[in-house]
Amino acid sequence: MNLEDLTLTQVSDLLAAKELSPVEYTQNVIRQIHDKWDLNAVVTLDEELALCNAAQSEKRYLDGTARSPLEGVPVAVKDIIDTKDLVTTYGCQAYAAYQPKEDAFVIKRLKQAGVNVSIKCNTSQFALGPTGEGSFAGVVKNARNPAYTTGGSSSGSASAVAGRLVPGALGTDSGGSIRVPSSICGTVGIKPTFSLVSNQGVMPVSETVDCIGPITRTVEDGAMILQAIAGYNMRDWRSAPVCKTDYSARLGEGVEGTQAVVVTNLFEGPVMPEVSQGAMHAVAVLRELGTETREARMREVSDLRKAHQLSMLAMAYTFHRNDIAAHREDIYDEVYERLSSGKIPLEDCLEYEMRKNEMRGILCDLMGDADCLVYPTTPLTACKIGESRKPVQVNGTETCAFTANGALTWAASYACMPCISLPVAFTQEGLPVGLSLLGKPFDEQNLIRIAKRLQDALALPV
Repeated sequence: MNLEDLTLTQVSDLLAAKELSPVEYTQNVIRQIHDKWDLNAVVTLDEELALCNAAQSEKRYLDGTARSPLEGVPVAVKDIIDTKDLVTTYGCQAYAAYQPKEDAFVIKRLKQAGVNVSIKCNTSQFALGPTGEGSFAGVVKNARNPAYTTGGSSSGSASAVAGRLVPGALGTDSGGSIRVPSSICGTVGIKPTFSLVSNQGVMPVSETVDCIGPITRTVEDGAMILQAIAGYNMRDWRSAPVCKTDYSARLGEGVEGTQAVVVTNLFEGPVMPEVSQGAMHAVAVLRELGTETREARMREVSDLRKAHQLSMLAMAYTFHRNDIAAHREDIYDEVYERLSSGKIPLEDCLEYEMRKNEMRGILCDLMGDADCLVYPTTPLTACKIGESRKPVQVNGTETCAFTANGALTWAASYACMPCISLPVAFTQEGLPVGLSLLGKPFDEQNLIRIAKRLQDALALPV
């Protein structure tokens, strides 16, 4: 049995049955990280802390006091999430030795669940990069093929999971930063409803859209991590006091009678044929499983995409003004330019914020009484490292990975709605294709049910 091939759920089951030692498993994770260090997915690994945490979990298993199904499982953390026991760099040289004084709320939740928090993953600087190429720690390589990009900004988290360095990781998402690298690396990424998971202790991009969510190899694994991190935080205005939900409760259900809306124009235009074909095959599988589908077209929303971008960057610029003043030499020109584009009049920022409800209305009208909207996660698969701005012709339209990566993911963020990306195909080059399922606010349990059934039916290697 190769321990690195085990899914998070399998690890959890073996630990609970005392057929696997947390120490033994953690030692294997450490070996995997060292063996694949060249992926540049991990920026911080505290081996002493990892083994200490594992020993404590092993004692709790022996004592019968394990705190949750995640007890003793190492979960890596994107490096814009504060960890008081580990350096948090935010992808910027100015913070290369920064030690937060307090854990982020989600880290406290993970520790309460017995998770082994001892690994930090590379991130695009300040979480402002769609390709995974802009971090002071260097370019993150795609575990599927190290010559290719990962997507961003949760680049290290997705590559570490896809490469079997860790069984699961946390990412963050403001316009696609969980789903884009999940699509491009071939992992499952869950962007929850805004406010389901508290953002306290996470460097913001935009405090009105930022989300924290899991990146895993299976939908079931993602549900387990979401279970641990979701919860009300009264100190965080962005945290909603929603009823406690078991996100794994409906994993065994089928999808007969489920209704999905296929957003047909998101399969068209500058979308690679292999992406459209892979996504449409997944739709066909959903139909075979009993899902009722109908087709609809989303109206032209380029004005709203601009509103999302500028609103998000205005928030980011406001937060990073001190960084720009104190650490300009450590901020990449590309990141500085994006931040500077957020210097917009206050009235424009407020207008863009108010238009979020317009985007939600469009998505809700499209969905109607259905359970979810279905469309490709990214219009392109991974590009080669260094070619993210290289123009490519797709169906007669010129595009490039840098602008295309988030072309289909931003709307769910702007509307603050939940969305899952899961791998549904591989191209002839072996590059993953992702499909998005966008659901109703706080309907993650239902969305997870559909995604799990689809992933099982596709039976792709994870």
